[in-house]
Amino acid sequence: MSDEEQMSERRRHIRLDMEGEVVLLEWLEGNNGCSEKFVCVDFSRKGIKVSSDKKIALYTPVDVTLMPDTSKQHTLKARVIRCVIDRDDQYSIAMLFQD
Repeated sequence: MSDEEQMSERRRHIRLDMEGEVVLLEWLEGNNGCSEKFVCVDFSRKGIKVSSDKKIALYTPVDVTLMPDTSKQHTLKARVIRCVIDRDDQYSIAMLFQD
């Protein structure tokens, strides 16, 4: 896909400024259900990246709730595709939205 086609594709989709917003993640760790709020670092139509002091295993299915505890909350299905520790001893967790 050319650069021009990619820009055209990006313009067709609503862009949300979610950087710094709180999102709720829910996932299973073994047989235990986990639920925690995280700060969104990046958001696109294909996925989301959050910063966390906790690690989530690769390929873990996650329910991502945008704008939790509001009348506008919306939940999306995702899967962890990257979980790396950064310089600040925080995990950078990237998730790809699932269809």
